[in-house]
Amino acid sequence: MEKSTEKKNGAGTHAGKEGPEASGGSQSRMEAEGERFLKTLSALLEKYMPEPRRKALENLAEQGRRLLSQANKSIEENTGRVVQRLNIPTRQDFEEYNKKLDTATRKLRENMGAGVKRGLNRLHVATSSEVEDLARAVGRLREEVNALSKRTSTRKKAAAPTSA
Repeated sequence: MEKSTEKKNGAGTHAGKEGPEASGGSQSRMEAEGERFLKTLSALLEKYMPEPRRKALENLAEQGRRLLSQANKSIEENTGRVVQRLNIPTRQDFEEYNKKLDTATRKLRENMGAGVKRGLNRLHVATSSEVEDLARAVGRLREEVNALSKRTSTRKKAAAPTSA
């Protein structure tokens, strides 16, 4: 029976709110329970209590409602003040920060991407396939140098006069 009362009175519908409003679900439940209690009490009093006493209790119940309403307002105001004094960011603040961060990140990536491309073009950085081609060419040059060096050394030996 408690669940149906909560659904009728809208408890649990404050999930999207922030700050003092976020505690509205429990306040709504408290108010609903209080109202239900007062209605039940009023029905019992009508049956079993004489008119003058019943009127006095109804006045007392009305004063209780007003006091509860004032207490709820006071709680909301005090909660709001505490949140402001402690400088606690609200959900809206976080959403704004996230938007700003997303924008800054996007701009940074765009600028970095363009800067990296310009830098690579200035440096004329080789690709991995170009580096592999260059390594093969260097290897062939070494082989040719070694071959030339051998030919040169054998020619020098042949051209050198024999003294003995």
